[in-house]
Amino acid sequence: MQNRNSKVDGSTSASLVQNPMLSAALSVRDANYLIAAFMGYEDFKQTGAVIKDASMKFVLCYDIAWSELMPVVEKIEAIKTNEWQSYGDFYVTIQQCSCRIHKLHNQPVAEANGYNKIEAVFEAVTKFIQYFNANNAAVLGSR
Repeated sequence: MQNRNSKVDGSTSASLVQNPMLSAALSVRDANYLIAAFMGYEDFKQTGAVIKDASMKFVLCYDIAWSELMPVVEKIEAIKTNEWQSYGDFYVTIQQCSCRIHKLHNQPVAEANGYNKIEAVFEAVTKFIQYFNANNAAVLGSR
């Protein structure tokens, strides 16, 4: 198994390619870009594994850094499709080396198992963002 730190270079994670829940196979680099866009970094230039914003330059490391990935999990849990709700529409469960993201009172909309906990969460978050972009972005964008 390759060192997880080396995957920021754009090499493809085997678990991301082989999982049938993904609509398209994403490299770790592309998954990091997807997450960055979801987190609001829309005005960036993609130059290898580095994105550049007007005020900062940093390496995308959602796949290896809990300090970067957990704010994404918190944003997912805070998503509300109705403004009157006091809680979010989704919740995340992390157990051992698996992660599931559920819509309230429904089956998981994204799930993943990994070699370690952060890999499972990274993959589930990536799947969730693909699901969310395909199904809910128009609802939230109309407000």
